[in-house]
Amino acid sequence: MATFVDTVADVAEAYEGFCGLADGTRTFEDPADTYPVLGDVSGPVRLLRQVLDQLSRAHADHRSIAFTDDRIPAVALVLATADKLHQAAEGLDEVGDRVMRAHEASGRITWYTHSSPEPERSRR
Repeated sequence: MATFVDTVADVAEAYEGFCGLADGTRTFEDPADTYPVLGDVSGPVRLLRQVLDQLSRAHADHRSIAFTDDRIPAVALVLATADKLHQAAEGLDEVGDRVMRAHEASGRITWYTHSSPEPERSRR
């Protein structure tokens, strides 16, 4: 369970959860289960965008105390890292939008399995 105070522990738990998700989505016995999974995946994508922005800001905000192993100020390296994190966060906007559109499209699908009635076929 998330601690909300220990970021390192929380990210380790999130990683384990995503490992389980990656393993669990290798196959679906009932394709209808993809709909709620898509819905629940869109939230973490949006939250990951927030996390990357916050990591970017943390780097930039603390640049005055950043040094290389040789004790050389690392301001340029910190700002480059912050910029790359911000760019990655912006890329997740498109990912989130695409997942949301996929979720909406998936919601219009009716899956007919062996235990469900056959769809009516139109006659010509």
